[in-house]
Amino acid sequence: RHRRPEGLQTAEAAAPPAWQTSRSFSELGRPQDQLLLGIRNAEQVEFQLRRDRIATDARLMLDYTPSPALLPVLSHLRIYLNDELMRTLPISQEQLGQRVRQDIALDPYLLGDFNRIRVEFVGHYTDVCEDPAHSGLWLNLGRQSRIVLHEQALDIASDLAWFPLPFFDQRDNAPLQLPMLFAGAPTPQTLRAAGILASYFGSRAAWRGASFAVHYGELPATAGRPQPAVVFATNDHRPPL
Repeated sequence: RHRRPEGLQTAEAAAPPAWQTSRSFSELGRPQDQLLLGIRNAEQVEFQLRRDRIATDARLMLDYTPSPALLPVLSHLRIYLNDELMRTLPISQEQLGQRVRQDIALDPYLLGDFNRIRVEFVGHYTDVCEDPAHSGLWLNLGRQSRIVLHEQALDIASDLAWFPLPFFDQRDNAPLQLPMLFAGAPTPQTLRAAGILASYFGSRAAWRGASFAVHYGELPATAGRPQPAVVFATNDHRPPL
């Protein structure tokens, strides 16, 4: 039998778990209010990164409709990430009054625990004597504009000091999905323990909502990768793993 030399691993085994997450402006807390720029010329959305992940790539998929009364090129958008200018988008003649979709690269090195995207509208309908309250000065931001992140797992020490990570992270706005794994049919005492934990995590998830899928004998996996789960085991009743 040949042993693989120490330190040599396949690229697949060495690569840490990775995810692509996509969150629309609606999912980031802007579901109902009007995203119409004009007199109020700036709009912003905020998002957070999980403590156990890092973003290796970030993009803003912007969806907007500019007023047909705007002066092209002179009118434009400015896109900021955490107060750093990422890109300027001139509004062309062909875009006036039309729905526009733009894919904007964001610098992942600027991303931290808490992040802010700001969209500023600079609109002009004439080159002399403008009225800033003119009805033709507007741009509508679509609520389906979204932030797309490629995230990678950080190597977090297996330490209860991190609890409730990795099972729950308050920076994650997604609904909590926490599988629970049993060796077999749980005893009343095990069911009580599971109920206490489900109640605790449900209270932490709060408005996000929570679900607790039940598994027997095998750890659940997402896209072929193991995901955090709560395992209930005693010396007399252990899952096969």
